[in-house]
Amino acid sequence: MSRWLNGCCFSVLLSAIALAHASIIPQIVPVYAPQPYKFGYSIRDQSSQQYRQEAGNGAGGVIGNYGFTDDRGIARQVNYVADDAGFRAQVLTNEPGTANQKSRCCSDYL
Repeated sequence: MSRWLNGCCFSVLLSAIALAHASIIPQIVPVYAPQPYKFGYSIRDQSSQQYRQEAGNGAGGVIGNYGFTDDRGIARQVNYVADDAGFRAQVLTNEPGTANQKSRCCSDYL
């Protein structure tokens, strides 16, 4: 019994040493430069639609839009730009209780 207990304690001690040693080994993780990208999707059924498109320039600038149309014909589209000047969006909608006001188009910021 004593021999078994000593063996277990020795195994636990070796495991603890190995774990402590492994945690101080520096890991080199590659850092990749930002890359331009582009993606989009569109989903449509008999009476509604959802979509999104976005493109990034690899230098922190992003432009895109997303939107939907529901089965009652209510639609919303959001055009947006995000860059060093911040996030700017233009919302176009025919939702009841809202008014489409003249706003600066996102392409004016580019």
